[in-house]
Amino acid sequence: MTFIKIRRKVIEFLTGRSLLNRLKRKLRNELREEFKKELQARLKEERETWSKREKALRKKERLQERSPKRIIRGLERNSVQFEKERLFDGTIRFHEEASGNVILFREGSSFEGSIKVKGWDNVIEFGPHSKIRGTVAMGGRGCRLTFGDYSTAESLFVVASGQDIHIGKWCMFSRNVEIRTTDSHAVVDRDTGRWLNPRVPVFIGDHVWICANSTIMKGSRILSDSIVGAMSMVNRAFEEEGVVLAGVPAKVVRRGVTWHRKLQENFTPEDLQYHLYDNKGQLIETAPRQEDEASGSGGKV
Repeated sequence: MTFIKIRRKVIEFLTGRSLLNRLKRKLRNELREEFKKELQARLKEERETWSKREKALRKKERLQERSPKRIIRGLERNSVQFEKERLFDGTIRFHEEASGNVILFREGSSFEGSIKVKGWDNVIEFGPHSKIRGTVAMGGRGCRLTFGDYSTAESLFVVASGQDIHIGKWCMFSRNVEIRTTDSHAVVDRDTGRWLNPRVPVFIGDHVWICANSTIMKGSRILSDSIVGAMSMVNRAFEEEGVVLAGVPAKVVRRGVTWHRKLQENFTPEDLQYHLYDNKGQLIETAPRQEDEASGSGGKV
């Protein structure tokens, strides 16, 4: 073999080897870039997942900081909102299928007890400076339970299932008061199969005093300035303001009354403007009465 042929063979060998090396390097670089992109995508996905978990955890911790008992469940699909200067000492439990429900604590409101929520898109609102102790059970879809401004309850049991409950402003509930929109079990006509005791909303106006061990049944309507006597059961609508309701079932036993949180022998018209005192007995707010609001004179409701 001549020198020229040997030289040609050497050049072909070296060129082919160099080309192979270049191909290997190119493939290695492509694999490295692909792996790098895949790794970056995985890391990004992990960071987003952990970020979501961290946000949910921080949200839960923030809410639990406002709850000394720190038992709040089901926040993933529901909402608990606090305004400033509020006090919550209790438990909130959302059913595993509950979603879109909102519990709102307005400024200065306080709640002590337990809240259980089933269903969807329901709202429970504690008005400003309301002070409620008790148990609340909420169910159904799109229902609303409202505790009005400055209302207080010593020991309240509320069942709001499938219908609204409205509790007005400046109301006062003594111990062991029960309010419900449902009988909790169905009464059925045996011949037709018709449901005989459907759910009905409850309305309680402003400045209503409900005494101890009373029950407010579905369909009840109690207007402003009224009083429900101890151990009474209200089970229908009353369309008069300023009445005393008593008995089982309740009936009107006196008309033309109002009430005040303090005991004294005589009251001036100014005293009867819903003077609300805090737990220390200091005046918080004066509420003008409705007739005078309508007439613009600002006197009695």
